[in-house]
Parts: sequence; structure tokens; C-alpha cells
Amino acid sequence: MFRVLTLASLVIGFSAGASLAATSLADLRSVCRADVKAYCANVARGDGKLQACIADNITSFSPECRAALDKARSERADISGE
Repeated sequence: MFRVLTLASLVIGFSAGASLAATSLADLRSVCRADVKAYCANVARGDGKLQACIADNITSFSPECRAALDKARSERADISGE
């Protein structure tokens, strides 16, 4: 669950992007934008609500988005030593 929430924060542009290559973050936003809009459009940001929505719907996201999330997670882990 922590992994999904961490990845969710990347999708919506939190500061995790500072430790992630800019091109990967831009790719992630581009690839996942439609999924976030489709499944979480009516969810207000703040208090973890959007992250929870993404976590609840991650299995419905496109294969491309899930692959981009996995790539971002791997790159972040490499940078932070997780």
C-alpha cells in the first residue's frame, strides 16, 4: 500500500519529483493523466483523498500508466537507496 501511495503522489505532482528525473516525471504525468481524470476526477485534492482514489483504482489504470508508475518507483528507489 505504501508503494502505491508513494506512486500516487508522483502522479499528482508532489515534491517527490525533485528526486526523480524530470523526463520521467513528465512522462508519468502525461501517461497517467487520462487515468487519473477518468477514475478520480471528482475527488478533491488534499488530506490524501486523491492518493486514496488512485490507490483504490490502480488496477483499472492503463497498462502504460502502471508501467510508468513502476518505472518511477524504481528510479526513485535507486536514487534514495530504498
